[in-house]
Amino acid sequence: MKQKTRNLVIRFLITGLLFIFLYKVGQEIDAWFSPLLKEATRISYSLLATIGFAGIVSILALLAIWKSSVFIPLHKIRNRLGWLRWFLIGLLAIGLAAFFSITFSDIFGSTYLRLLLIGSFFSISIWVASDNTEVGFIWSGVMVGGILFGAIFALAISFREAVGYPFSLGWSEGNLLWDYSLLYGRRLYNYPLENSIPSLLGRGRQSLWGLPFLLGAVPIEVVRFWSAFVFTIPYIFLGFYLFPEERNHFGEWLLLGLWSFLFLNQGPIYTPLVLAAILVAAQRRRTLWLGFPLVALAGYYAQISRSTWLFAPAMWAVLMTFLDPALSSDGMRKKRWMRSIILGVAGLFGGYVLPEALKRIQASVNSKTLNPGLLSVEGISSKVGRQPLLWSRLLPNATNGMGILLGLLLAVGPLLILLVYLIVKKRWRLDVWQKLALGGILGAFMVVGLIISVKIGGGNNLHNLDMFLVGTLIAACLAWEAGLKQWVISINTQSIWIKLLTLAAALYPVVQPMISVQPFILPSKAETQEVLTSVQNYILEGNKTGEVLLMDQRQLLTFGFIPNIPLIPEYEKRNMMDMAMAEDVNYFEQFYQDIASHRFSMILSEPLHTGFQGEQYEFGNENDAWVKWVSIPLLCYYEPVETYPVFGVQILAPKDLEAPVEGVLCPAFEN
Repeated sequence: MKQKTRNLVIRFLITGLLFIFLYKVGQEIDAWFSPLLKEATRISYSLLATIGFAGIVSILALLAIWKSSVFIPLHKIRNRLGWLRWFLIGLLAIGLAAFFSITFSDIFGSTYLRLLLIGSFFSISIWVASDNTEVGFIWSGVMVGGILFGAIFALAISFREAVGYPFSLGWSEGNLLWDYSLLYGRRLYNYPLENSIPSLLGRGRQSLWGLPFLLGAVPIEVVRFWSAFVFTIPYIFLGFYLFPEERNHFGEWLLLGLWSFLFLNQGPIYTPLVLAAILVAAQRRRTLWLGFPLVALAGYYAQISRSTWLFAPAMWAVLMTFLDPALSSDGMRKKRWMRSIILGVAGLFGGYVLPEALKRIQASVNSKTLNPGLLSVEGISSKVGRQPLLWSRLLPNATNGMGILLGLLLAVGPLLILLVYLIVKKRWRLDVWQKLALGGILGAFMVVGLIISVKIGGGNNLHNLDMFLVGTLIAACLAWEAGLKQWVISINTQSIWIKLLTLAAALYPVVQPMISVQPFILPSKAETQEVLTSVQNYILEGNKTGEVLLMDQRQLLTFGFIPNIPLIPEYEKRNMMDMAMAEDVNYFEQFYQDIASHRFSMILSEPLHTGFQGEQYEFGNENDAWVKWVSIPLLCYYEPVETYPVFGVQILAPKDLEAPVEGVLCPAFEN
């Protein structure tokens, strides 16, 4: 009797929440269509479709709550589908991704309408993955259907950008494609081979993303496809390497790999760090003769990709070895300590000793003075203090609506709480030293990640917490082997709070791509070709009378969309923004002299403006640095002759000295 009463109360509660949600949906429909209906001369089919969709979903939801037995015939049909169930889930995920990539998805840009659409597709997927005749949803269906649907959706969203559109798809996407080509594609440019081209990217990223340029002149869509590939598929393989014991159960192994991809995609994580983690994972339970070079190689590759990563492989190797369930018994304690120390030394050798030695050899050959090392007091101070720290970005702000702390809490909080609970309940047995290693290593990664995240230029996502996210994933895989797997399998025996915590840990990374996805609309091919032709003509005319500077859209040169004019490597937009945020006076001294003397006959830039914004705008601090150090000085000496705002392109030509806005002071240099 008590059980029936409790079930009835739960049904009434869920029904009440459903009606509140539908009321919010109705408000958004009214807000969206009311202005359109006032001007419409005929019936709005999109309104009818939206209301019809909301009505059908409402009826099905109420039936599921109060009369679920009507769905039993459908359950029986579903259970006969076999492998077609997984194909259907894939179609649903790709269909939703396609819907969010076209114009009329704007109708579902509102919060509750979007949640209604996502919830509908998501519910169908977990229903399809469930295989019980009496009920529509079971625990395994929620996990399997949710992860599979979310992973396919996220992959579809990533690969939709593999297009032949010639202009940049984002603020820095085009110039990044140019930067990727510099290691293997120098032959593409009209620039002396003996002269180096400065780059913000480490050799690790250039050597990976630039691989297509080994084939010669490749289309831009091929490089974009490769970029989507390396930003997704290695995440899955890292999951495969971290959960090797599941290889005999392909379905579970695949799901763990897909979930690893979704978990790291919350950053997202730059792929060289993921590849370094794969090397560390590959050494596990192998002979030290193989483990030492693998970890050393991981350390070296991480360091040449990004200097702040130099310690990560060493610390991961220690964490992975020290907490290995196979080495946790008292009899294995000595081996655990020795192996951890040796592998840690291997990571430090590859990440610090070897790069420093190579730098010194190169410096002695070239008779150059070394800059302060990262491990010196002077080096650390210059690294941290080079650019301002915006601590307000830890909390909700215009650049990141949730803020770094809340975003991190939602991304990893449920998983960390679950791991702590397992340790407290002795489902995951760790001694004092192992607990210190786990807390110390993850804590160090988190502190470093938070500091880097609040540097100007960052803070809009969690990608600077990359080492911490990978370390947390490693801890999760170790916990999985030590008892978390049995915990998940027997979840029906756990309390409701533990079930909800497990669901949050598993499914929050799943829903993130669906909540944050934006339409992917490009201009028509005819309009694009018209603008491209205009840009080509301006470049040709400018090249006749002097040097043409491509501050932006350098991919146009890389992929042959504009004539192969002489390359001017300096004054690239991303590098200039980095210098502007650092307020590097020495760097801009030469730039101001060049523009004051009208060195360039023409400049291709993003559309420039002189308005300051402040912290109340998204990336307002970065905008203000760009306006102060680049826009105002440049518009003092050059003027726009053509602007294409939709394409993010502006053509500038020299002009007489004149302030761009009344009251604005221009830097004065002799012509």
